[in-house]
Amino acid sequence: MTMTALSRNTPRVMGCILAASGSIVLAHKKKMAVCIVQSFLQVTSVVGFSTPQLPPRSHLMSASNVGITENQEEREVVTETETPTTQILRSKDFFSARSDDGKDVATLTSLINIAYAVGEKGIILDTKERPFQRMTLEETEQLVHQDKLLLLSVKNDEETEKEVEIIGCIKVDINNDTPTSGIDTTVGEWGCLAVNEAYQKKGYGTLLVQAAEQYFRSNSCVSMQLELLSPTTWKHPHKERLRSWYTSSSAGYRLKSENDYDASTTRFPEGSILGHRFVLLTDADFTVYTKPL
Repeated sequence: MTMTALSRNTPRVMGCILAASGSIVLAHKKKMAVCIVQSFLQVTSVVGFSTPQLPPRSHLMSASNVGITENQEEREVVTETETPTTQILRSKDFFSARSDDGKDVATLTSLINIAYAVGEKGIILDTKERPFQRMTLEETEQLVHQDKLLLLSVKNDEETEKEVEIIGCIKVDINNDTPTSGIDTTVGEWGCLAVNEAYQKKGYGTLLVQAAEQYFRSNSCVSMQLELLSPTTWKHPHKERLRSWYTSSSAGYRLKSENDYDASTTRFPEGSILGHRFVLLTDADFTVYTKPL
């Protein structure tokens, strides 16, 4: 079995996504959830990493106060079930208010790994001797310190820290490389989208992606992109559902090279090693989808 290392010039493996962003509050009522997207926070340097500049904060709004103020956007998300109050926060903001960040990092790491265990089943080697872990504790902690994660948290009725639980996340990255043509092609890339199984099919994944889009727009990105790893010779049900969602009219993503799958895809043979540790069980395609902003 040939073992091929992933080249630096090929797409990054299963690109994680979302960086520092403002908060989003979901004030839920029965049968209806009104989501108010707060204007993004001014971001400063975190642990030596330079982060993009964002508009200043506006006050948070509840379902009983749905008027639009300056620098704010109103969105509505309708759900058929009653859910607790939910927030999307920058990882820096979330962890700064927590006393046991080690436990939260472990929860976040587990959340991502569970999501990817389902998504990569049959594609990436996962055995007792060599378990598949999309994220290690150290990698998650680094993303938190770099402030590159948006965290979706739920707060139950009791007013205690223990009642706040991380139920979803997304990572963002911004490519500021300028090509030789001199044309600005600043691209926002998102990945590591994960939602707790108990909260899936309630629109939270879409909400996290919308937060990423808002973040990229505020940082003058001209487009955003995602990468999808899928088998070359057979259909993976989970991957095909994701592909259908990404390319739907509502999501709006298209192949990086319009109508050209091969030109938008890097192909890896069975046995290749991605990211220096993920062994492919099958021939796989790494396809890039983009969306203009």
